[in-house]
Amino acid sequence: MKNYFYGCLLILLVFISPIYAEDTSYKQPILKLNQLTYKPLHTAKNLHDTIYLSGEDLAALTYGTYEVLEDEYVLTIQNQFIRYTKDSRFIKLNGISKTLHTPTCTIDDTTYLPITVLDLISYPYTLSDYNLSITPLMPYSTATDTLSSHKLFTTNYKSYNEVLGTLLSESETSQLVTDSKKNNRYISFMSSTYKKQCFDAMIELSKNPVLSKMQTNVHLRQLNCSSDTPVLSGITTLPITYKMSSEGLALNIGDKKYTNSSFWSTYNPVQEEFGIDIHKSFDMLIMRTLYSYYRDLYNFKDDLDTIPITTIQMGRSDQLRYRVYLETSSHPVEFQVIIYRMTTGKTIDYYIDLVTQ
Repeated sequence: MKNYFYGCLLILLVFISPIYAEDTSYKQPILKLNQLTYKPLHTAKNLHDTIYLSGEDLAALTYGTYEVLEDEYVLTIQNQFIRYTKDSRFIKLNGISKTLHTPTCTIDDTTYLPITVLDLISYPYTLSDYNLSITPLMPYSTATDTLSSHKLFTTNYKSYNEVLGTLLSESETSQLVTDSKKNNRYISFMSSTYKKQCFDAMIELSKNPVLSKMQTNVHLRQLNCSSDTPVLSGITTLPITYKMSSEGLALNIGDKKYTNSSFWSTYNPVQEEFGIDIHKSFDMLIMRTLYSYYRDLYNFKDDLDTIPITTIQMGRSDQLRYRVYLETSSHPVEFQVIIYRMTTGKTIDYYIDLVTQ
């Protein structure tokens, strides 16, 4: 009789255990991305006293990629390749077997990963009482930009005071150049001087066989701007094609066409020779057009900055930032639209996201 009792108890525990694991999901995790609310593509779970997210959401939160193969999933974050399967404690990180503290879990045909998988790749996040906060790292470019490969257009200008004299005072120019050298930034501004010559140089650049064959995409953060503070969600990816002419840039974003005839004259204070960097002026024209597209898509206003100078931060990837706010908001809050330019040996990828100040 005692053995029968223990047998029944064991069977009961087997059936109760999965239910208990699911019961903790009633305590819904609160997710923050860039200090704003993030609405996951698949409902976040609390399982085994750990926050679980889908591979798609982990990719969206980290500027990663997510693939479904025949019997496994591949999550790529910061050039780290994570291969995992359903309901398993074992994953492969860059081909090396690793053990998760808690297993992957499949619920309603979605396979979830514990947030602790980020610990294995040293990806930063903050976790407190089922509140998860992530500020994405800069997208990881596997092919870095080399200054020596850039085409330089030599002008009659000999100093930044000459170039920026109508826009900034001498002290402001000196401070801008000093800061740009210290922080590895390009200086860019709209100009009509040398526009024709530089557009002609950009036409030749756009025909470069290596550049013209590279697949180009833009990855846009999805927003819900129905309230005073936007709610962030997944990433929309669209292909980009472009053509440069003497009239300016014609850019196709998905099935939409945009034109930009502005010339963004761009300089690098680190360069020994003084002149306009054609490569970065061309990059700036594309990034500025993408920014305008995203700004108008969500009806942001960007009249906060009065100085007509934009700096491009150079790093593993390039980045631009613009201060914006929602005009329709009853209590306007300032945000930043950030645009990254990431390169690999085969693709150029632009990421556009919204961050708090």
